[in-house]
Amino acid sequence: MGSNHLQLQFDRQLGECLSPQERGRANVSRDGLSSAQREAIEAYIRDRLAEKIRVLDLARSVRLCASHFSRAFRVSYGCSPYAYLVNRRMALACHLMVSTDEPLSQIAVTCGLTDQSHLSNVFRKRLGTSPLAWQRARLSRLAGSDKAGESLAAG
Repeated sequence: MGSNHLQLQFDRQLGECLSPQERGRANVSRDGLSSAQREAIEAYIRDRLAEKIRVLDLARSVRLCASHFSRAFRVSYGCSPYAYLVNRRMALACHLMVSTDEPLSQIAVTCGLTDQSHLSNVFRKRLGTSPLAWQRARLSRLAGSDKAGESLAAG
C-alpha cells in the first residue's frame, strides 16, 4: 500500500499544480470557458447525468484546476457548476414526469439523485412545489390543451 498510495497522492497533487499551458489554461477565454470547453462540459454532464459528478471531475475533463474552472464556469454560465448540474437534473426530471409513466423513484435515479425523497426535496427547493403536484398540474394543462385542440378541429 505504501508506495502505490504515495504515488497516487503525488499524481493527484501534480494534477492540481500543472503549469497553465499544461492544464490547457490557454484555452480559456478572458471571460470564462472557451466554446470548446463549454461543449465538452455539456457533453460530459449529458453523458453522466445519472452518476455522481464532482466539480473536480468537470475541471479535469477540460484540463483546468478546480478553482479556476469554478470561476470560469460562473463567468460563462452565470451560476456555479453545482447549481447548473441541479438545474439540468430538474429539467430532466420535469421532462420524464410528463413524457413517461415511470414512478418518481425511478425518475430520481435516472436524474442522478439518490431516491424519491431526494428528488422531492431538491424539486421543492428549486420549483416551490412537490414533484407530484407539479406533474398533476402539468398533465392537466396538457390534457386541457388537447381537448381545446380537438374542439377547434371538430368545429
